[in-house]
Amino acid sequence: MSGDSEALKSRVDQLLLVDDSWPTVRGELQQLGPGAVPILIDKVHGGEDQKVVERAILALGALGGPAAEETLVSLLGHENSALRAIAVTALRRTGRKEHLNAVAGLLNDPSEVVLNEVVKTLGRWGGESFVQPLRDLASRQEKEFMRRLIAEAIDEIESRAHGGL
Repeated sequence: MSGDSEALKSRVDQLLLVDDSWPTVRGELQQLGPGAVPILIDKVHGGEDQKVVERAILALGALGGPAAEETLVSLLGHENSALRAIAVTALRRTGRKEHLNAVAGLLNDPSEVVLNEVVKTLGRWGGESFVQPLRDLASRQEKEFMRRLIAEAIDEIESRAHGGL
């Protein structure tokens, strides 16, 4: 590894461990640019501390790009529900719609935290094709707050589909 690569890896390591607020850390990671993506991917797959992995996942969402997004999509099938939920959040934050079908594949996830993030993501970026699956999800929900979150997501989709009316 070259000196520059070592310095970049060292800075990424520092930022993932710092206790500063996430927006500050995310901004600094974004300034490091695409060169940080492979380092972050290694952190995600390297069996690091859960907090480091979670921050690395969020950073991949902030940086974006094909390798970052491929890693995030692969995490949608992770056994750890917290990491699945964070991967959905990170994909939502990329602002790209290409992975919505993969996200929608989690509409039957057993984790309420994952479902919460899926519903928010589909509400933010989804089209009308996601309305019926969201209605189906709402019909299976016992908790009022989840039914309300789903209704808000459907409203957001329908509003966008009808020009904000």
